[in-house]
Amino acid sequence: MLAAALYLVVLARRIEIKFRVPYWSRVKPFVTAGSVLTLRSICIMTALSLMTTKAAALGTITIASHQVLVGVLTVAQFCPEPLSQAAQTFLANTAGALRKGTCTAAERRFTRRAGRLLLGCAAASGVALAAAVMAVATRAPQMFTSDPAVMASMVAVAPQLAVVVLFYTCVCALDGLTFAAGDMVYAASVQVVNLAVMTAALALLGSSSLGHIWYVLVGFTLLRLSENTLRTARYYFI
Repeated sequence: MLAAALYLVVLARRIEIKFRVPYWSRVKPFVTAGSVLTLRSICIMTALSLMTTKAAALGTITIASHQVLVGVLTVAQFCPEPLSQAAQTFLANTAGALRKGTCTAAERRFTRRAGRLLLGCAAASGVALAAAVMAVATRAPQMFTSDPAVMASMVAVAPQLAVVVLFYTCVCALDGLTFAAGDMVYAASVQVVNLAVMTAALALLGSSSLGHIWYVLVGFTLLRLSENTLRTARYYFI
């Protein structure tokens, strides 16, 4: 609420703000995009919640280790978000035209160079984040728990956690390019499919061990990376 108030103060100094009941024609683009992105978020969070359900069924030690790993992953996920936001901010006027093939030659050069730079930064950041996460999970598990069994479980699953962080960092940058291009329906549609795949994979492998549950998450993140790459990166590298 404080952040919203500060945003309004800043905007009021730059543009004239009038509060009035909007027409449907003005609201429709926000409602449409918002509902599509909400569906996407629901599918992703449902998939992650299914992981927790499976981990909880395996016992106290397993769910404790899982929650610690998810906590580390959650912190790591915030790091690449600025890359996604940068793509949505700086390429909002040209990425859509690049996807549709309607941009000028100059816009095409700018967008492709910026997209490549973004993806390069994401790959480098992903490697660094994965290494940091791996080091924390294996060298300093006592930061999160004093239970030796939980520590041992964390160390065992640390490689999967590091790979997920690496893949997710690249996924985040590609998501930014997708959103900048206005490809919202695709972004939501693939997550509906991914949720079905994740559910099936957890049903087959999720009852074995925490390691298997996190292998499913590795596959889920790799699937998202592959989908985004096929949909987006071809405009920037081919």
